[in-house]
Amino acid sequence: ACLASVLEIFEFFAKDSRGDGITAPISARSGFLGEVIDWSEQNFRSRITLDTVSEKFGYNKAYFCSLFKSSTGVTYLNYLNNLRISHACCLLKDGASVNEACEACGFETASYFVQLFKKVVGVTPKQYQLTVSGI
Repeated sequence: ACLASVLEIFEFFAKDSRGDGITAPISARSGFLGEVIDWSEQNFRSRITLDTVSEKFGYNKAYFCSLFKSSTGVTYLNYLNNLRISHACCLLKDGASVNEACEACGFETASYFVQLFKKVVGVTPKQYQLTVSGI
């Protein structure tokens, strides 16, 4: 269920090659984009920098960023942050504390996690947890 949430978030951001705002199905991913997404899903809990991921796939940072954005319509860091926030939502829904979700999803500081979570989701992690738990 959590992976489905992650894919839904990414599908929202993924654009087709025409750039007309129509989303590309994730199931059709392959090649460069599929490899990057698969690797990111397996490693999002770790510290990932643009240098790390671009080296992993054999590109310089500028070219990697350009290629990812032209393929998806979003920057790699936006994608990674949304992936992490989506997983955090699943953890919070399952009863994890804010600090547990923060650490489990690869965020280095709780303050940045809370700030980004509120920007992406619209409420703080605690407010989200209270909403989804029905309390």
